[in-house]
Amino acid sequence: MNALLALLHETWRSLRRRPLANLSVVLVLSMGLTAVVSVSSIAELVVQSNPIDLPADRLYAFGVGADVASSRSLAGKEALALRRDIPGLSGAALLRTTDFNLAAAHSVDGARAERVSGALVDGDPFALLGWTMAQGPGFRTADFAPGAANTVVIGELLWRSRFAADPAVIGRQIRVDGEAATVVGVLGPRRAYPFQQQLYRATSLASDGSLQGRWWQTMVRLDERSKADAVASAIAAQQLERERLLGDEAKREPLRFSPLWNITSSPQTYLLLVVLAVVVGLVMLMAASNAGGLLMVQWLSRDRELATRHALGASCTRVAGSLLGQGLALVAIAWCVAVALSALILDQFGAYLNTTDNGMPLYMSFRLSPSVLAICAATAIAAALLLTLPTWLRLSRGSMTNDLRSGARSTSGLLSRFGRVVFGLQSLLAVITVLATFQAAVGARDQQLRSLGLSTDAVLTAQVDSIDGAGALAFAQRLRERLAQEPNIAAVSIAAHLPIAFSSNRDVAIGDQRLSVDYAPVDNSFAKVYDVPLRSGAWFSTDDVTTERKVAVIDTTLAEALFPGADPIGRKLTLSQNASETVEFVIVGVTAVVRSTSATGPDNPTLFVPLSAQTSGPLAIAMRINGAPEAATARLLAIASDINPDFALTHVGSFAKRRAEATEWTMMVLGLFAPLGALALVLAATGLAALLGSLVNDRVREIGLRRALGATPARLVRGLLAGLARWGGAGAGIGLGCAALLVAPLSQSLYGERELGLTAVLMTFLALATVLLLAVAPPLRRALAVTPMVALRND
Repeated sequence: MNALLALLHETWRSLRRRPLANLSVVLVLSMGLTAVVSVSSIAELVVQSNPIDLPADRLYAFGVGADVASSRSLAGKEALALRRDIPGLSGAALLRTTDFNLAAAHSVDGARAERVSGALVDGDPFALLGWTMAQGPGFRTADFAPGAANTVVIGELLWRSRFAADPAVIGRQIRVDGEAATVVGVLGPRRAYPFQQQLYRATSLASDGSLQGRWWQTMVRLDERSKADAVASAIAAQQLERERLLGDEAKREPLRFSPLWNITSSPQTYLLLVVLAVVVGLVMLMAASNAGGLLMVQWLSRDRELATRHALGASCTRVAGSLLGQGLALVAIAWCVAVALSALILDQFGAYLNTTDNGMPLYMSFRLSPSVLAICAATAIAAALLLTLPTWLRLSRGSMTNDLRSGARSTSGLLSRFGRVVFGLQSLLAVITVLATFQAAVGARDQQLRSLGLSTDAVLTAQVDSIDGAGALAFAQRLRERLAQEPNIAAVSIAAHLPIAFSSNRDVAIGDQRLSVDYAPVDNSFAKVYDVPLRSGAWFSTDDVTTERKVAVIDTTLAEALFPGADPIGRKLTLSQNASETVEFVIVGVTAVVRSTSATGPDNPTLFVPLSAQTSGPLAIAMRINGAPEAATARLLAIASDINPDFALTHVGSFAKRRAEATEWTMMVLGLFAPLGALALVLAATGLAALLGSLVNDRVREIGLRRALGATPARLVRGLLAGLARWGGAGAGIGLGCAALLVAPLSQSLYGERELGLTAVLMTFLALATVLLLAVAPPLRRALAVTPMVALRND
């Protein structure tokens, strides 16, 4: 006990003796641990197969797909048949995600119609999930019967934002897509399925033939394993029957029955996680090496003290134990700081993702990973043990005692060798980490600045959509007519295409040649709104759009690919509408290169066709404004509300704003990498500054003598930095090669660029050089201030 108390006392003395040095160790180590814990907790949530707090082991899905991840849905008609014919599926819920136009009959805040993310449901998914309503009874079986009155369940976020958390909303009638519906329930906080939906409308799929050809997600709850096995056998029998009737088609897309959450994230997400994991691992290595270097420098400077204690009778274990106690205490403090910071970061990041389109489901939340915390703690403790090993060995071998006996005072040789290795390692790690950050930044910038071949500075855009596609088109046409009469609006267009924001791909063919193109159904005013540069031919006429004539305008990229060296005007191409239908179009015009997607890789060909009444999906309203686009926003909303208050306009704003929204994913990736890159720069700088500061302190006498003998400042600097440049350059070169292997695949996935950009490489080395020069300036200035008199006083 006395030995333990003495050890604790010595540890406390070590912590008090050099508070700033020990604080530096804690800060450096806690930054690395925070990065590891935060990113690891995020990765664990993304890759976990079963969400926490849900009966995932009792929920199943059935559907068709080439793999398990894609087989959670199938056509409504087939889903109904399976639910009817297989007893275990009788309680299944069918769900189709969609957005609704919501206009409250008695809005408490006078809000306009708004577009709300939601779902059509046939069957109660919340009962299967085990979620109870925070307000109201929720759905009843009768709500899904043919001819039943419209009922809806709303999410807690919508309840608060639209209805001011009024409990009296239960039983209130609201208008959903132009029809009255009664609110029967409000979900509790963080309750939404499958993602962030806030409005669920009951429907009877069996009585609505228009929806039976659409794809529906499925969910069934089976609390007994035997029932699940029975359903799996019945599904397998159904698959055999499908193969008998459909042959290879059924084999390519088999009917499956599997756990609902037996799915995987996209390859792009996994690639991002892999790169993040490697980068954060490198940051942790930098932090650990920095913290270890700071401790080693501190302990090496105490050689005479430690050797004296050993000479006076303290055992090697006792002396090394005091150092180990100091290291473990610093590790414990750093670990506690990292846990607190990580919890704060995860809370803020989770709040952001829960309110961001394509963020993460509301029912999921980030939690500190116990396994990651344990591994980090164990690793840090092991590192502290390893750091004390050299001192223990030097004591046990008598090296320190011999140095004390001979009067040797300098440890600069050992410090220099140790520092060179550490600096080379940190240069390698910093190059990889910082280059990943700059590559993300350059890619995000290029996405925002890449020319589209269009004039978009004065364009205001909005989006309209409805489950009633014909009604949405009629509304958009009336809106265009009214807007065309406004004095500050030069032109108005309706299109099922908005460059960057939303576009679709189709295959075109001429003979045996096939090519994937950006497919853009637009009206006759699209060219005027975006000032599309025509190279030859003409744009669509009003008659072309009204009669839905099969004509097309192509951009130069597509023209050169299909008709190299020839005039495309009057030529024909075949467009694939779906797997079995093709349509032939006559080319009437050729534009300059037009870019419709956000990637910064090679230009994808663009094909414009007249907008048709059969076009499904959202419609874009685009206006060329005489002045600032935002100035017309209020008038646009007022006209839309006057035409039909049941239709909501979404994504209202300038084209520049819409383009920024479309690249939100890459900006979020930049937000993940930027702190890691900044941290890597800080760690590299502090490590080098600490090393040089220790070398200067240890070599005061030598510096003073060299100054007395006439050494110039330049020679003194070269002597202090001897070997560091060589090790740093080698580390940076290896780091650049490793970065090419690590970062390039992610850059290709996010931005379409296959190679590291020269700009990112130059910015990386410029940033590192600047930061390192700033880091070495103070210790070098202190070294050059040493005079022979200062050296003698120090001696």
